[in-house]
Amino acid sequence: MNASSVGHAYLHAEYCERTESKIPFTDEVHTSWWQWLAWRSPFAFTMTDLCLVIAWLNHEIRGNRRHPSCLEFSNLIGNPELFEQHLGLAQRWGRLRRLRAEGVARERWNNSNARTHG
Repeated sequence: MNASSVGHAYLHAEYCERTESKIPFTDEVHTSWWQWLAWRSPFAFTMTDLCLVIAWLNHEIRGNRRHPSCLEFSNLIGNPELFEQHLGLAQRWGRLRRLRAEGVARERWNNSNARTHG
């Protein structure tokens, strides 16, 4: 196994863990990972992108807005164009979550500050 294969195997293991999938790391799977990483090169997808998209899709599945099949390997990794679309939506979702969390923290701080100084 060369360095590229080790990186692909690491991505694959992370994908399997986060999606609770049991997909063997075959030559075809290795090729799919290579194509996924080569998409839009040199701006390749990253492990962070993969984790964000899976988290967002799981959120969507729990909200009954997506079907669990959206996490299937052929849909997510085997289709880099679709993954790219999901990534854009997941990044927006991530930004909104951060803004909400900051707003809640700010509100809590303001409320606690008002009680101590008001």
